[in-house]
Amino acid sequence: MCLKLVLFKEMKFYSRLDLVEEPAFITFWSYVHLLSGLLLFVLVSYSVKRLTGRDLVPWIAILVASGIHALYECKDVYYSYIAKKRPENSNSYQNSIGDQLCASVGMLIGYLTIGTSCTPRDLLAVTIAYFNVYLLAGTMNHESLDTVSGSAEESCGASSIGDQKSD
Repeated sequence: MCLKLVLFKEMKFYSRLDLVEEPAFITFWSYVHLLSGLLLFVLVSYSVKRLTGRDLVPWIAILVASGIHALYECKDVYYSYIAKKRPENSNSYQNSIGDQLCASVGMLIGYLTIGTSCTPRDLLAVTIAYFNVYLLAGTMNHESLDTVSGSAEESCGASSIGDQKSD
C-alpha cells in the first residue's frame, strides 16, 4: 500500500475562514500568530534573563518559542482531525503549517528588533500590541464564525446594518 501525503491540494493561499473542507494557508488570524511568535520570543528571552541574569542564545530562544507554538498548533490539529469536537470551528493542517510559519517570522522579527536583551518595557509593549490585535481579530472574526454554515466567500461579503440577521 502506497501512502501518499498531499499537503497543499485545492487550498486557498488566503481566506478569512479556514475549514478542513476549505483549507486556507493564511487567514487574518495568521497576523495574530505572527505577533504571538514575537511575544513568545520576548517572553522566553526576558524570563531566562530574569531567572539567570544572562541573555539567552538567540537560536535557543527561537527553538523554545517555536516548540511552545507548535504545541498550540498540535492542539488545533487534534481537535480538527482526531477528536473532531469542533466541526464548526475546525482548522486545516495547512493552516496550522502557515500559522507556525507566521509565528516563526514573528520570532525572527523579535530577534532582529529587540534581541535577547529584553527589558520589562519591551515585554509590556509587545504584550499590549498582541492583546489589541487579538481583540480586534476576534471582533472581526465574529461574523465569519456565525456564518460557518455558508461558504467562505459568503462570509467575506460586506453587509450593511440592515442586512444583518436579528436574533
